[in-house]
Formats: sequence, C-alpha cells, structure tokens
Amino acid sequence: MPGDRIRVVIAEDESSPDRSLRSMVKNLGEVELVDAVTDASAVLTAAGTAQADVLLLDLQLSGVDGVDLARTVRERAGWAVVAVSEAGDPAEFRRVIRAGVKDYLVRPFGPGDLLEAIKVAADGHGNGVSAEPGRAQAVTVAFLSGRGGVGKTTLAVNLACWLASREYRTVLADLDLEFGAAAVLLGLRPERTVVDLCRQEGEITDEAIQGMLTPGHPGQPALLASPPEPHLAAIVDGEGRPQPGRCYVAEIVGGLGRSCDYLIVDTQTTFREATLVALDAAQAIMLVTTPDVPALYHTGRVLDLLLARLNYPPERVRLVVNRYDRERHLSLEEVARGLSYPVSFVVPADVATVSPAGDRGQPFVLARGRSEVCRAVAQIGRSLTGTAVPDPEEDFPGEMRRRKHRGDKHGAVSADNGRSRRPDSTPR
Repeated sequence: MPGDRIRVVIAEDESSPDRSLRSMVKNLGEVELVDAVTDASAVLTAAGTAQADVLLLDLQLSGVDGVDLARTVRERAGWAVVAVSEAGDPAEFRRVIRAGVKDYLVRPFGPGDLLEAIKVAADGHGNGVSAEPGRAQAVTVAFLSGRGGVGKTTLAVNLACWLASREYRTVLADLDLEFGAAAVLLGLRPERTVVDLCRQEGEITDEAIQGMLTPGHPGQPALLASPPEPHLAAIVDGEGRPQPGRCYVAEIVGGLGRSCDYLIVDTQTTFREATLVALDAAQAIMLVTTPDVPALYHTGRVLDLLLARLNYPPERVRLVVNRYDRERHLSLEEVARGLSYPVSFVVPADVATVSPAGDRGQPFVLARGRSEVCRAVAQIGRSLTGTAVPDPEEDFPGEMRRRKHRGDKHGAVSADNGRSRRPDSTPR
C-alpha cells in the first residue's frame, strides 16, 4: 500500500447525507476515496480497473446479493471487503464470515468505528476461517447446547482427553467466554487466557497463539482458557474489544486450526459472534441435551436455528443425549421423534464416575477403572478419527497408561501429546 493513505472504493445506494459512507469517508484523513458506485455492475467494473485496498460494501445494495458480490470482488480484485449492514442478523453474519469479508459493521456506527474497520482490513487481519495455503487444517468439533447444566463442557473435556491420550495433537478452546469451566475440569490454573491474545497489539500470529496455550497434564490436550472473570468476555467479543471492528475469535480459531490435528471448542449457550464463528469452522457440531422435557424443548429451538435459519447441513449436526437412563427417561425413539432429528450418540447417566472426577479435576476417561460412560466418549472419538479399535481396552486411556508403566506392549502411548497423527478421514 503506497504512502500512508488507504485507498477505498465505496459501493452503496444513494442515501441521505447523514447515512452516506461517502460523506463519512471524506472526513477521514487517512483514507483516499478512489471511487464510489451505486450498483453491482459498476462494482465489478471497478474491481477490474481501480487500484484500491478496501471495498466498503453496503450489503443492502439494490438488485444484488451483497454477500455473493463481496465474494466475487475478493476473488477478482483481491481487495479486502468491509461489509455494512442494516440488520446485524446472525444468519447474515455467518454468510459474511464464509465469504471472507474482513469486517462487518452494523448501523449505526461512527467515523471512528469505520476508520478502525478500514485499517484492520487493510492491515490484513482476516476472518481466520480459511486455512493458509499448503497447511493442513485441524478437524474442528464444536460443542453446543440449548441451555446450561446438560454436561456439554464435561463431554468436550473428556473427548479432548481421549483424543490426546491416543497421540493426536489436540487443543481444547474454551469459548464459553463468561462462565467457562474447562480449566477446572482439567485441574489446571492457567496463567494466560484468550483475553491476553486479544489485548496484544498487531496481528494474532500462530506463534502468539501457541504462547497463550496452557499445557495439559499427561494425556490431556493443550488448553486455550476462557476469561478469568465474566466481564472480560467483552474484550474478546463485545464492546470492550481493543479494536472494535475486529473479529478476534475468527483469527484465533483459524490459527488454532493450523496447529493441531483436532480442535475441540466448547461454546456458550448464546448465539453471539464467538459461537457463530466456532460453529462455522466446525466439521462436526455436537449438540448436547439431556432427556428431560425442558432440555429437549430448548434443543428443538436450537436445531431449528441451526438447520432452518443458519442453514448448516444436517450431516454436520450430531445430537448427543447425555445422562440417559432408559428406566427413567423417554425412549430414544421418542426423543428422536419429538425433535424430528436422529440421535447420534447416547452417554449413559453415571454419577458415581462423572461427579468425583469433576470434583478432583481429573477427566473420567483418564481415571482408573472402566465404565459405560467412558465407552460412550470413546464411541464419539472413534466416529471422528474413523478408526477401528483392535483392543477393546484402548477405549480406556487410564488402562493404557498403566500398561505403559508396566511395560506391556499395548501401552505405547505418548504422554506428552506431542506426536502428530493426522486423521485419515473426515468425521463420520
């Protein structure tokens, strides 16, 4: 980018001066307005001729799908795109992220917000979802629930431990930004959290992300910890962001995806930006519920949002029924019929195994002894890795570690979670 001025093209309908991007940009001394157009054909013409750095695109431009236009401009001209919206709709945001738009502003906003978004886009701060060319991307699994208290975090933590204990490079990202509990369940006291990443100046590099991970105990994943206090969530995804127009979570998720074999993301129960970014990056969305009527009611609403409004393909959404007791609960057939959606995984109720493990900060899949709840987590893990289990005892990492210490031939498992084993197939 020559000089100190950022070259901008604006695409918007004719509008009143107080809402005009053109009027706003003319007062930004660090920005040079190269062209201003009012229809899609003129945008595409400018993309083939104008020397610019950033396109400011009003998504409500008449006669065109603004998100599709943004994608075409990126492919044709290589410009960074800042999208401007009237709606701020989650479905629109998801499409914008997938299109590779650098920033997303929702009216009303001021000149300062606009300038910050232009600077971030021009400096190359991408949305982080797409893999860097030539680098393998992790299999990303997002855990989601319609309400709290259904065991979502417990399952995410134990699945991450099961994968790590089988020598897959595994990272657990706790994106339950207000009340994350993954560190507690892992028995860790993180010195650095996701907040520290967002407070850094400049680009969030892969090296910076690695420096903020908390190493796990043997057989555990590395952890990107959630904020230590609920109010700090706003620094990551809210009004407290150091750069207001910047999507920190997307950059972080993209960087984590380049660093490991499996990325397990624990999300919060609200569909804010961080959750949408995680879901959009995920190859598998584990929607966790318990088989009681209130939980199923909320789960049905989430399913409708995921499938009907956000348009995720059904094969990506796996329904996980947790704490199931066939003697006390609805049958699985009734659950599936009531939600009009198939049950992918069932995790049995096992308070005697799960509760003491949580109290000790030791994931139950790494504890001594065997249980059906461990087998259920292993089934989820095997569906992701696409591997068969030659030895049934391999479902129990605690058993494998003890055999290793005894020198048994079946115990060859790396305790430091350091050797890469890329999955041979996509999640099934």
